[in-house]
Amino acid sequence: MKFYKFLLALLAVLLIYLNSKLYYQPSTISIGSAEVDKGITYQLNFLEHEIKNNAAEEMQQLFPEGYFFMNLLYGLSWAEYGKLSKDNDEIFARAVNESRWALDNLESEKGSAVLDRYLNPPYGAFYNSWCNYLRAKRMEAFEGKTPESEKVTFFEKSAQLAAAFDSSGTPFLQSYNGYSWPADAMPGIASLQIHDKLFEKRFQSAISDWLKKIKERLDPETGLISHSTDFISGETLEGARGSSQSLMNLVLIDIDTTFAKEQYSLYQKHFASSVLGLPMIREYPKGKTGFGDIDSGPVIFGAGFAASVVGLGTANRYGDEQLSNALRNTIETVGFPYSFSKKKRYLFGVLPVGDAFLLWAKLQTPEKLSGISKTEMKGWRLKFHLASAVLMFVLCLPFVFKKIRSKK
Repeated sequence: MKFYKFLLALLAVLLIYLNSKLYYQPSTISIGSAEVDKGITYQLNFLEHEIKNNAAEEMQQLFPEGYFFMNLLYGLSWAEYGKLSKDNDEIFARAVNESRWALDNLESEKGSAVLDRYLNPPYGAFYNSWCNYLRAKRMEAFEGKTPESEKVTFFEKSAQLAAAFDSSGTPFLQSYNGYSWPADAMPGIASLQIHDKLFEKRFQSAISDWLKKIKERLDPETGLISHSTDFISGETLEGARGSSQSLMNLVLIDIDTTFAKEQYSLYQKHFASSVLGLPMIREYPKGKTGFGDIDSGPVIFGAGFAASVVGLGTANRYGDEQLSNALRNTIETVGFPYSFSKKKRYLFGVLPVGDAFLLWAKLQTPEKLSGISKTEMKGWRLKFHLASAVLMFVLCLPFVFKKIRSKK
């Protein structure tokens, strides 16, 4: 009974911790004229330490594109952070250099090592789309601070991507030989749109044609963009899933805000949910169940790990503040973050690529859009508080019964 009391005390402490963390409020620091979440700065410090001590190579041993995503997300995060720190010359210069360092890694042999160079474009949609998206985000964040040679590369790679989409009968290029995923095409088209926003409008025809084709090939069950497609016909092989939906909706807003708003509304309808009141993004649409895989990460009570983490960034971009804040606080609760030596990590830092996705998601800022459907999250903590209280009451019943028996 003493051991049981000890475990019960530990559980009580854990539940108090979890319930209190649901009220997390980030502390901020000033960077020039911007107020930035101090935790984001500490997360960048952690990722910089990890990636420069072979974390990308270690993640490659666990995931097919582990090296690529670690460098990509590190670079994208610095680009986003750079936009926030334009008034701080030191941090802005660091953002320029670190995001460039990440792009150099992507353009190296290691960056494309697992991909097929004989696809169109070489190394396929996944590689070219995301590399060009990072180039575009650097152009967007750093304006005249990127060298002329990088601009020339961006123009050339954008033209190569546009030509590949123009020559394809479907809106989905191959990422691997015989396989296509819409989420791999999306950042490529977004990079073309960013190009046309910043420079000469060269790719509007390719973008319009892509949008027309994709709207003709939506998942018939949800009206959302499919998870995977036939690379020849573009028809759905697997319907909408939360992991790719969170990613695509985040990027789609760079391409077409009207279409993005329509898709986000359906995304909320089919994927935004909760477990014991805690908000989450489902991996499979409401009414469907399935298992986790390399794309989704663990799926627990329907909640997709990747879907929920990236979903935080998606909610941020669409200005869905209540959902964004609730997802953030839930992640701060169940992710067991801790900071040490000005470095912040989640789940004890054992999976840095997860930290990288979360950092990128946190750095997303709202677009100035009207007509966005906001998620109603009033009283979302209450269910978890009640469940915690009920659990403790049930576990304390043996002591109650023992006391009753002792009085007889």
